Amino acid sequence: AGETDLWRELMWLHKERDIRFRRDIAKLETMPLTKGNAAHMLMTSMGVKGWVMQRIFKGSQRYALRQAVYLKLFSDDSTVHERLSGNELLGFLSRIRELTGGEE
Repeated sequence: AGETDLWRELMWLHKERDIRFRRDIAKLETMPLTKGNAAHMLMTSMGVKGWVMQRIFKGSQRYALRQAVYLKLFSDDSTVHERLSGNELLGFLSRIRELTGGEE
């Protein structure tokens, strides 16, 4: 692993996968990942339908996290500003894979 070109990767994801990012995404590079942020990125990138409050409060990490808890991606006691540890991130990604029917 080496240093990555964040802008090049973001542009590729936007152009090739039509993933839209917040305008201040570059500031997040040095910040710890929170459960609210991870849930919001997942729900947005996967185009998850059904979380009604997202339509009302666009960009709400709170409601994205609620949906992720409902989908059993996070525990019931998760909070928006709670930092995501490495083990939790791996578990989160594993549950997403199960939810989406990812290949072995």
